[in-house]
Amino acid sequence: MVFLASVMVGEEDRKSLCNLLKYALTFGGALVIVKTGLFALLAQPAALLFGAKGDEIDIAKNCIYAYALCMPFNLIPVAFFKLYQCVNRVFFTNAMYVLTCIVFPIASMGLVMKPFGVYGVWSCYTSSEVLTIFVLFVVCWIKSKHIPLRIRDFLWLEDSFETKEEHQIMETITTKEEAQALQARLERHFLTC
Repeated sequence: MVFLASVMVGEEDRKSLCNLLKYALTFGGALVIVKTGLFALLAQPAALLFGAKGDEIDIAKNCIYAYALCMPFNLIPVAFFKLYQCVNRVFFTNAMYVLTCIVFPIASMGLVMKPFGVYGVWSCYTSSEVLTIFVLFVVCWIKSKHIPLRIRDFLWLEDSFETKEEHQIMETITTKEEAQALQARLERHFLTC
């Protein structure tokens, strides 16, 4: 995703960036569903593999389930943080990673460990991801000065970030000859500029 996003940022192609994020979230969502399902199916064998016995098996299974719940929520920040790195929002991305990976989990553990015990510890990953999404939403709301409802509202791109249609060349190439003809046309065009 980072490679494609970098190309689209270089071309200042806002529409393609939005489409890339839609595809990443859609296909990533499908993969997350499969991964979460595998965690659910393999929770007991994993507990047994690591030597759990008796009540430990149920505790381990429930902890694995609690951890697996964070995966769908993790997809959204990861996709947007990859994009933010490409558009040079490095400080914001690093700050959010610190919040997501250190501050939010530790704060969540501190709040829920006593009442929920080990399950609270494992659920801190989910609460951390939910808090990250909330902070991302609020920051984009403040930045865009309206409630962000579309992917483009979360992109943080300048208004001038868009290549004008007259500066774009859209071609469909299916053969080697078509590619060579396009290359020759482009060479003639840029040699006359």
